[in-house]
Amino acid sequence: MTLHVVRQRQGSSEVFELRGPLDVGTVEDLLDSLLPLFSGEDLEVEVGLQGVTRVDLPGALGLVSLAQEAADRGRRLRLVSPPPELESLLEPIGLFEQLPIDPQ
Repeated sequence: MTLHVVRQRQGSSEVFELRGPLDVGTVEDLLDSLLPLFSGEDLEVEVGLQGVTRVDLPGALGLVSLAQEAADRGRRLRLVSPPPELESLLEPIGLFEQLPIDPQ
């Protein structure tokens, strides 16, 4: 399966909706789509996760990498409606708190 990344510009924000699995086979697609945004203009990036059908540890770590890159560059990132397994994967290793979660 593939991860579909749907992009939409809303004012000074880039809004992405992820649809499909976020796993070892698709995490590079996510990073390739979103990391370049943090080196361009100063935009808020919102990533909607409600369409994610499955998350494994590499996929979850990809979101952590994305959050770290945004923070390192002083950019704003919000992750909206994360699937419950994201917390269960990252909490035991102390990384869930690093994610800018907006539960909506």
